[in-house]
Formats: sequence, C-alpha cells, structure tokens
Amino acid sequence: MKPFLSLCMIVKNEESVLRRCLDSVRGIVDEIIIVDTGSTDRTREIASEYTDWLFDYKWNNDFAEARNYAASKASGEWILVLDADEYVDPYNLKQAIEEIKRHNNQFDIYAVNIVNFTGQNGEITVQHQHSRIYKNDGTIQFYRAIHEQLRKKDRQANIGLSSLIIYHSGYLVDTVKTKNKYERNLPLVQKELNRLTNKGFDYFNLGNELKRLGKPNEALDAYIRAYQNRQEAVYGWVPFCLCNMVDCLMELHRYHDALDIIYDAEYIYENVVDFVFLKGEIYLQQHRYDDAKSVFIEIVSNKQHYNEVVRSVDCREYFPHRRLGRIYELEGNYEQSVVHYIKALNFNRFCLESFIRLVQLLNKFHSQKEIYDFLSKQLLTDNKSFMQKILIFFVNQGWFELSRSLARDYFQEQQIVHRLIDLKQDIMNGDVSKYENATEIDSSLFLHGVHLGIVDLADLLIMYKHLNDSFVKRCIQVIIASTNIMPIVERLETGDSSLRIEEGVYLYVLEKSLKFQKQSLVRELLDMRHATGKGLEIKIARIFYEAGYTEEAMLFYRQVNSDCWSAQDYVHIIERLLSQSKYQEAYIMSKEALKRFQDDFRFYKYVILLGDSTSPYLQQVKLNAFQRFPQSEWLRKHISI
Repeated sequence: MKPFLSLCMIVKNEESVLRRCLDSVRGIVDEIIIVDTGSTDRTREIASEYTDWLFDYKWNNDFAEARNYAASKASGEWILVLDADEYVDPYNLKQAIEEIKRHNNQFDIYAVNIVNFTGQNGEITVQHQHSRIYKNDGTIQFYRAIHEQLRKKDRQANIGLSSLIIYHSGYLVDTVKTKNKYERNLPLVQKELNRLTNKGFDYFNLGNELKRLGKPNEALDAYIRAYQNRQEAVYGWVPFCLCNMVDCLMELHRYHDALDIIYDAEYIYENVVDFVFLKGEIYLQQHRYDDAKSVFIEIVSNKQHYNEVVRSVDCREYFPHRRLGRIYELEGNYEQSVVHYIKALNFNRFCLESFIRLVQLLNKFHSQKEIYDFLSKQLLTDNKSFMQKILIFFVNQGWFELSRSLARDYFQEQQIVHRLIDLKQDIMNGDVSKYENATEIDSSLFLHGVHLGIVDLADLLIMYKHLNDSFVKRCIQVIIASTNIMPIVERLETGDSSLRIEEGVYLYVLEKSLKFQKQSLVRELLDMRHATGKGLEIKIARIFYEAGYTEEAMLFYRQVNSDCWSAQDYVHIIERLLSQSKYQEAYIMSKEALKRFQDDFRFYKYVILLGDSTSPYLQQVKLNAFQRFPQSEWLRKHISI
C-alpha cells in the first residue's frame, strides 16, 4: 500500500536536535526521508536509528534544490517538510493528517503555523506561516535558494491553512551564534534578488537578514522596497514587513514615522494585536507612560477583539502585562505592579526581568521566608539554568535566606554552591578574618565561584582588601593577577598614580562596593577616579543615584557641565528636587531639559504640571506638545488650548 505521508528533511551537523524532531513524528508519518549535506558529527548515526532512507547530497548553496532532491526520494501521497531544529506535537500532527484526508484533495498545498522560540531561553516567541505540506504528484516543487517557497508547475496552487503547529528553536541566541545563520543567509538572499522572482518577497527576506545583522537603516530601505513591490497573494509577509519596518524606525528613534505606519495599519488590520502593542511600545520609549498604560490595558481587556496575530502571540497578554508591571512600578503603584508581573510570569515562567522586579517589590513588604514560600508554590521551575540565574541574583542582592532555600531545593547535590553562598555572605559582611589561617581552602573554590557567577572578581578584590598576608590572600592574588582588575589592587596597595584603570572595571567595582556598603573602599576608589581618564563624574553620579545615594549623586552632578547631562540625568535631578518640595527649582530645571530634549514627553509633563497655567510660555509648551504628540490621551485630559 502506498504511504500517505512522507517526511522529507535536509540536515547537516544536527546531532543536538535531530532526535527531538524525529521522536515527535515517529509512528505517525509513514516514511522518513533524510538527506545529509555533509555532516561531520553523529547526525547520520542518529538518523539511521529512525529510517533506512538516508541519502548524501553535495551542498550547492540552494535550499530549494536540496529539498526537491529529498522529495524525489519520497513515495508518499503527501510530503511534510521539517528542519532538524523543529518538532511537532504528535497529537496535533495526527489531527492535521485527518484534516487532509477529510478535505479530499481540495488543496494542493497546506501552510502551517510556525512558532519560533527566540532569546536566550526561548522566552520570546515569534510566529509566521509557511507552506510545509504538499501533494507528491510531481507538479509541485520548491524554488528560491533560501526562504524557499512551493509552487505548482501547471497552474495556480490551491493553498489551505493546516491546523498543524511546528515549533522551531533555531533562533535561540546560542544556536544562531554557533551556526552563523545570518552571515550564511545574506549572500543567498542577495543571489535571489538577481533572479526574476517576486521582488517584494525577496526584498522582505533581505530586510530580515539585514535587521538580524544589526543594520536597521539598510533593513528599512529593503522593507520599503518590499512593500512597494508587494503582491496580494503572499501569505502573511506584508503585515510582517510593516511590523519590521516599525522595529527599524524605533531603533533609529524615528518614532513619528513609526506611528504613522501604525495608525494606517490599524485601519487595515483592525483585529491584529501586533500594531496596537507596537504603538504602546513607542509611547513607552517616548516616556509617555500614561498613554502606554492605556494601550496595554486596552489590549489585555479586549483579547477577544485582538484575536489575530502577525508575529507573536506574546503581544496579546505576556508582553502587555510585563510592560504594565514596569509602568505601575515607575508610578509607585506597587500593588498593581506585582499583579501584572505575576500575570506576565504565568504566561512565561522564564521571564527573568519580570521575576527579578517582582521579587524586588515583594522584598519591600515581606520577609524572605514569605517570599520563598510564595515563589516555590507559584513560580519556580525545574529548569536548572534559570534557577542558577535566580540564585546569582539572590546572592548578589544579599538575600541569603532566599539563596539558601533555593540552594537547598534545587542544588542540594552541589555542596560547592552552599560553600560559595557562605563565602559571599562573609565577603558582604566583611567577616573574612576566619579565612586568615585557613590552609585547606584553595583557589578552586574561588574559581568555581567565578565560573558559576556566585562570586566575581570584584568580590575577590573586596575580600583581598580585608585580608592580611595569608595563604588565602595569595590564592586570590593568583586568580586576579592577570585580569583587568589587578591595576585597581596595585593602585590601592602602592598608590602608584601612573597605573591606568579601565573605566568599565572601575565603575563596576565602585557599584559593587556601594552595594556592599564598603564605605572606606568607596572613598579610596573615588580618590583614584582620575586614573581612568576624564569625564567620569557623570557616570559616578548615575551609579550613586541608582544605588539610592541621591544626595551624593547631586554633588557629582554639580561637578559636571549640564551640557553633558542626558535626559535621564535631568530626570534624576528633577525627581530629587521634587522629593525636597523644591517645586520652583524643579520647574526651572524642567524648562532647561525641554529645550534640549524636545521629543521626551516627560519634560512636557513636568512643565505642564509645575508651571503657571496662565503664562504665555506654558501655552506655547502645550501647543508644541500637541503638535509633537497629537494622539496623546494624557494631553487631551490635562490641558486645553
């Protein structure tokens, strides 16, 4: 009997993911065809466990030709195409097969939804549609060297949308670095542009590669050309292209141009959530917190309306809740902030930003035991990599009860972790005298600490500074001797003013010393700040402000010409003045900031709230604000002209 569904794959050096892919389809597809394009790892060995249909193919920089070669070996009525870094849910695949049988040859090709996991741990998802299932009747083939597409030779193909979902992990940060995907893809995309194909789609693909390579200007040009050459019958890429154009414009700080695209797109794609979310993102980047909050609340309150997604389903709930958590936190509404961070984490347990901010807020009102009881019941996972990041965060905050609870439950077999937590606490508390006469401790403890991220070089410097000459001190010296932190140590010990210190290293050690409240070391570091070069005071001011030493931060701000202040520096100073009820000085500072940062909404808001509503100056400010931010609901509610 002829097989119904053949799986066709092309692979190269996929030993880390191939088994996951094949396990997801084993026993469901009727035939597995694997074409190897030159693997040097265990890919072929793994593939042979699942199929006898394993073929060699000489790679010629053309994905379509390789896929067509694989299809030529298939005998099934239909072909399913997967890459090794993709997989499916077996039950979902069975449903998709039944759909094809029910449709009784109504369609020639089926597009599927592909969910791409991105970021460090797959914490962000982006989706798109792509044709992956097609009749094996000899009339349908792939074309294009990269981002290959299916077409029918003799007529326009009938294309349906399958319920199948394919999960793709190939855009995780480490995977992209390992495979150099973007550098490989760009020449192939440029090759396609020299062919007489669909120029709109080709320019879209070129824009994607340039965007991933960090070239927003060039990517934007490609997206504009893609949109100008668009064809209506292409699955999904046109709204995707508009979203990517907005991304580029945001990166280039061309917010007004980005909003123009979004306002137009909202009329065309009324139920698509992506454009609404991007609007809120732009408002957030413009520091229009009230307007951004309204947008994100609108999204999460009307999920039924925004039922279509172009790029990421995360735009419907996860991202908006995370943004609302941050906005409410900035407003000081901690109760609502906690609510939204928890909701964000309910959608994505691996959102490190939401987790960290949530615990910082909980720490304002609850004991470490109460916090851990809540986290262990609601939010902690079995992912060791994620748990290690959380442990590092807890330890560096000096939350040792939380750290030990986490180590007890998730790192119970790693005694070195427990020893390092003790060491970190001793360093933070300045209680290192117990190590003076130690002989059994060796540098491996410190090296493990650095490797795991529980102890870093700044910690070792602080410990070194507190120790008298001893075996342990010499162990630490061996570790830091060849690092860029050693000039600080030598400068502290010898006072040699000729030693140059790297600015980034200096600032990190200063920040760590402030966090650990090592006041004598802070004073010594401040005395040597000129060893890194000029103009450091502004960065020192920011470190002091963020660490909560606002009075000391103001002293350093006064040492710097205001021309060097950033918009955030002005905010620091204005907020400090407001906290002291110095409203007139805050108003004067806000006016000065507004002259320099005319696209920063915060300064319009400060001036409007602090100024005399009857003054001609304020009327002009209001007019300028409306011209720059004509869609701002906050402006409409709070001012009249």
